[in-house]
Amino acid sequence: MSRRPYLLALLPFIGTAGTAVAQDLSVESVDQRLRVLERKLELEKEDADSKAKAAATPAAATGGFSLTSGDKAYALQFRFLGQLDYRQFFNDDRVRTGGNTFTLRRVRPTLAGSVGRNFDFQFTPEFAGGDPTTSSVTLLDVWGAFKLNTAFNIKAGKFTLPVVVETGSNRHFNESPLTNFLAQNRDLGIEFYGSPNAFVDYRIGVFNGVRNEASGNTNSDFDNQKTIAGRLTVKPLAGTDGAFKPLALSGGFSRGREAGTTAQTLTNVNSVSRRSFFNFGANQIDGRRTRIAPAAMLYTGPFSLVGEVISEKAEYLRGGASFTAKNEAWRITTGYVLTGEASSGNVNPKQPFAIGGEGWGALEIAAFASGIDFDDKLFSNYPGDNGGISEAASARHATTYGLAGNWYLNRNLSVRLNLEQTRFHPAYQRSGAQADKESAASLRLQVQY
Repeated sequence: MSRRPYLLALLPFIGTAGTAVAQDLSVESVDQRLRVLERKLELEKEDADSKAKAAATPAAATGGFSLTSGDKAYALQFRFLGQLDYRQFFNDDRVRTGGNTFTLRRVRPTLAGSVGRNFDFQFTPEFAGGDPTTSSVTLLDVWGAFKLNTAFNIKAGKFTLPVVVETGSNRHFNESPLTNFLAQNRDLGIEFYGSPNAFVDYRIGVFNGVRNEASGNTNSDFDNQKTIAGRLTVKPLAGTDGAFKPLALSGGFSRGREAGTTAQTLTNVNSVSRRSFFNFGANQIDGRRTRIAPAAMLYTGPFSLVGEVISEKAEYLRGGASFTAKNEAWRITTGYVLTGEASSGNVNPKQPFAIGGEGWGALEIAAFASGIDFDDKLFSNYPGDNGGISEAASARHATTYGLAGNWYLNRNLSVRLNLEQTRFHPAYQRSGAQADKESAASLRLQVQY
């Protein structure tokens, strides 16, 4: 509808001054200005619609591929972890099948995201089996988390337990330290977690209860018993400045009952090169099992240091006789990023590697030592043992030393070389010969985003 009749009708009411102004402004000039204003409003609306559409379209970033709604309340992210390993054993002609080999160590696509502003979820299958001896597909993680605030949140489903510092993984080396063989990996349950302030983090939950180094690959509790597990981490210097500000003192634990049954066998203990050196044989857990795992961690600038011990005390059943045994393990790991990047989390190179460019990525060196000791009561020379473990088939103690060189080409691609030696005390029988040590190298190509 034309605006000209309304403008002409107003002229008698705006006085002499207004009449003068109106005389200077032609109807065409007013119309032109109105059209400019209307076009400006249209452009602003188009710009807003464009931004909203862009926010709701897929995007690729260094953290993975994601799809996010315009109001940021809903998000879906695709992540991936892939590891191709090569293992080479030295001075050990007893290593034959499954020895020097390429293996897919982990192949884990992940769907994670948010539903609304208070609910997160994650779904992760494992296509490599997580072990060089199998390629079976398993459901590794599936959980949902209800986020109330920073101090109190709830998580339910299947996920890593908080007993040891690095469950099922190792930040510096290709394989987990020996401490992880005395703790659970993943389990089904419910957990409460949060950070009430800058000084304290906590996790505590109730779970079905699984064997050590296991991931609870069933959807039911084999013995109807439950396990409580948790970890408390304190950062005493969080409110200060200086190199020791990130220092964290932490303690993990678990306690529960497990009923002896052939359906719930105890897991063999492997060296870091994934070869078994201890078999629980006829021993079964039948009663209380308690784990305590204190640790200290320092990630400051390019330097990192982690120390951890774990003690596992359990009631065993063997040949109709009951007894209590305690197994212990420890480890210390240190690393330094030679190119100066922060050592915490996944190292992010300041200058990613590029062919023909100046960047060479980030380079880190690391060293570690780890040991494990098994209670004498588990072995066959214990009085009245009724069929304990034979010393000829399993080592009582093992100590591992290792060096690593990690090259991070960018934040998603890395190459890791580990040199490790495990010494067994006393030597045990493997492939018809005495095994007192194992020396191996492992090379890993890792893709992660």
